[in-house]
Amino acid sequence: MGPVNRAGRFARVQQVDFPLAKGYATLCSEFEPSILQLSENFKGNTDTQKIKDWNTSPDAIHLIGIRRNQEKSSQKRENDDLFVLLIKGMVFKFWGSTDPSQGVAGKRLDEPFLIEGQHIYRFGWHKVSDAQQVYRALKPAKYGVLVFRDRDNDNSLTPADIAKGLDATPNNSINIHWSGKGETNYSAGCQVIAGQSYSNHEGKVIDCTAFASPGYADLKNGKTWGAYNVFTDLVLCYAPEGVNTIAYTLARDESFLLSTDINENTLASWEGTLKGNEGVV
Repeated sequence: MGPVNRAGRFARVQQVDFPLAKGYATLCSEFEPSILQLSENFKGNTDTQKIKDWNTSPDAIHLIGIRRNQEKSSQKRENDDLFVLLIKGMVFKFWGSTDPSQGVAGKRLDEPFLIEGQHIYRFGWHKVSDAQQVYRALKPAKYGVLVFRDRDNDNSLTPADIAKGLDATPNNSINIHWSGKGETNYSAGCQVIAGQSYSNHEGKVIDCTAFASPGYADLKNGKTWGAYNVFTDLVLCYAPEGVNTIAYTLARDESFLLSTDINENTLASWEGTLKGNEGVV
């Protein structure tokens, strides 16, 4: 139907010759129906898009988040999710987390989980309250994005949480930002990208270990945000004139498994290769 055609056009026009493009074309109609319907039924302004408004233009900047293991209970969640940046006909892969880690979420026990679907984000800053730590990040474009809550405090996103519905108010604090070197998940609900390594436009894994900072403290000692710097530089430098937003599409791994070119081992293999700092993804 509509979303499939739009995504199929996107995959063809981008001419991206890798399995995820086919997975993207499929996932648009294969979200958990109950999740997609909640988004469609939401009344009020939000940066989470209705299906009819999904941006599949090849001129836009697209980031795809692949959510994995969200249903597994973990107080200290790992950086085990994947991100794919589609920009100017090129493909870059990163890793991090799309889900919160309770230890980072603080005193609030019903940590937020971003709803699957497409969301519009704008260029902005993270840690703006600290002049020594502030850095480039992506923020909900205007109104905030839709989130579920861990209603039963089991540190996971389960059908029971989804059944209890969305927060009544869009959340404007779910940023896309850095997750340190990758040893610790820095997410309290944000979408976070590790600095240790990434896969470039040729599919080659680039090791940033030597200069990637584990956290904020080492930024004062000559270390950098590593692969996350590459991500923000790409987004800022290749953005078309006058464009200051990206389309961020989040889906769980099962959606991509519907593609004949992706099996249950593909995403785990990508993660392992990226974290191993060498090889081709």
